[in-house]
Amino acid sequence: MSADDIKDSLSTHGEHYLRRVFSDRELADSSRGAGLDPQRLAARFAAKEATFKVLRPGDDPLG
Repeated sequence: MSADDIKDSLSTHGEHYLRRVFSDRELADSSRGAGLDPQRLAARFAAKEATFKVLRPGDDPLG
C-alpha cells in the first residue's frame, strides 16, 4: 500500500479507517508535527500485511 492509498482511504473513510486498521500506539508513532505521516502509516500497513500473509491466521498447516 502506498502513501497515496493511505491518503485516499483517509479522505474516503476518515477516522473510522484509522481506528479500524491502526492501534493507538501505531497512530502515535506515525505522527509528525501536527498530523499523521501517510508514508509511515503505509510502512506499518505493509508490515502488518506481510506478517498476516506469513502467519495465515486460521490456516492449520498440520490439519
